[in-house]
Amino acid sequence: MFAGSPSSVLGPALLRAREGAPELWKILTAHLPLVSHALEAVGGGPSGWLHGQLYSVNILVRSEPARVVFVDWESLAYGPAYFDLACLLFYEATTPEGRSELIRAFTDAGGFSPGPASPAEQARLLLETELFNQLWLIATLGPGWWTTPGDPSLGRRRHDVSRSALEACLTALA
Repeated sequence: MFAGSPSSVLGPALLRAREGAPELWKILTAHLPLVSHALEAVGGGPSGWLHGQLYSVNILVRSEPARVVFVDWESLAYGPAYFDLACLLFYEATTPEGRSELIRAFTDAGGFSPGPASPAEQARLLLETELFNQLWLIATLGPGWWTTPGDPSLGRRRHDVSRSALEACLTALA
């Protein structure tokens, strides 16, 4: 899934965005120093094995006996340690309370140990990691990801999610 360092996705992401998603290209180039710095921070952080698509549809929870199972492992990769949590935060925890609760549970489970010391540092690293996630999607999947044959509305929704995630990350990091 991840080849090279997080900063190595920037060039391909810019090229793909310029070719097929000019709105995203404008957003990225307008914030290039911030994007570059964020990718360097993610690349300099801890690495580990990742699920790669850790969203609610890939998490099965059983109450009796209590058990959590992760499914859909074809995107298993080695990369930035907080990638899966960043995906969960951006796509599943849609309220500030939900984000705080998820970060607290992750921290309590030892997810930031060793890692950023303060909640502000943790939040920044998660934002930088989500920015990397969005750039990776653009770089590897390209414009075709937003143009889904047979369902143009799905491609538009994917484009809108990428755009809003990029804008949210860049606004929060600025």
